[in-house]
Amino acid sequence: MGRLLEDYPWPGNVRELKNAIEHALVFLKNPLLGADDFPQIAKAEGSARGAAAGKSLKEIEREAIERTLEAVHYKIGEAAGILGISRKTLLDKRRKFGLL
Repeated sequence: MGRLLEDYPWPGNVRELKNAIEHALVFLKNPLLGADDFPQIAKAEGSARGAAAGKSLKEIEREAIERTLEAVHYKIGEAAGILGISRKTLLDKRRKFGLL
C-alpha cells in the first residue's frame, strides 16, 4: 500500500494527498486502508495504461511533461521535482516539444 501512495504523482500536492486520505477514512470498508480506498489512483493507473497503448516513448514523454506543467500551473521547479528531472532538463524538453 505504501508503494502505491509513493508512486502516485499527487498533482495537487500535499492538499490532494490529505483529501484522499480523509476521503478514504470516511468511506473505509475494511479495518486497513487498501488500494480500493483510493479510487483516483486506480483510475489514473488504468487511464495511464490505456493512454500509453500505441504511442511512442517520445509522445508519452511529451504528454507527461505537458500534463505535469498544467497541473502545477507551469511552475518549472515544481514540475521538474514531480518528473524527477532537473529544471534545465525540463526547460530543454519544453523547447524540444514546443511546450513554451
